[in-house]
Amino acid sequence: MAAIGNNVTTSVPGGAAFAKIFVGAFGACGLAADGTASCWGAGGRLGDCTKLNSTSPVAVVGGIKFGTLAVGYNGGCGLTQAGATWCWGSANTGSSLGDGTTMSSLAPVPVAASHQFTGIAGGTGFQVCGLKANGEAWCWGRGLEGQLGDGSRANRPAPVNVATTVKFIAITTGGSQPAPWPRTTPPGAGASAVTSAR
Repeated sequence: MAAIGNNVTTSVPGGAAFAKIFVGAFGACGLAADGTASCWGAGGRLGDCTKLNSTSPVAVVGGIKFGTLAVGYNGGCGLTQAGATWCWGSANTGSSLGDGTTMSSLAPVPVAASHQFTGIAGGTGFQVCGLKANGEAWCWGRGLEGQLGDGSRANRPAPVNVATTVKFIAITTGGSQPAPWPRTTPPGAGASAVTSAR
């Protein structure tokens, strides 16, 4: 069941069972208990090798097992239990899949430079960020509003290190910028410890 509207639930068509559901701007993805991912919504962003819209879940191709997902504006990303990140979808409007190119992909492609992340976040903006075990945050995609945190306003087709010595314990993204939780802040300390997202 997935929540829509005011405490109203509806079954996802097709009888799929998901352990977690991730919602983006133009679609959603479900993660099954076995790590397989399925998505539904606007075509070209679903990871199913088609550009067709889908009102019911379609399998993300490649047979990759994910530990978590991030669904953003133009597509999605999956993080494996081993820390490898794979992304799929559209790379227009300055966004990127993190593979070092500015090409879209209808199927998952590996994020460049073999980065190993412990968490990933994608939001309604055009960027994705990953968190490493050492507390470093790395982001890629559209940077025109400075939302990648690397001190520039450039779009980045591959992950760039957020320019700070602060170590983070978690990361999330908003419409224009990521919001990392500093490692020096105890969990649950409140929104004052988080960089505000626009």
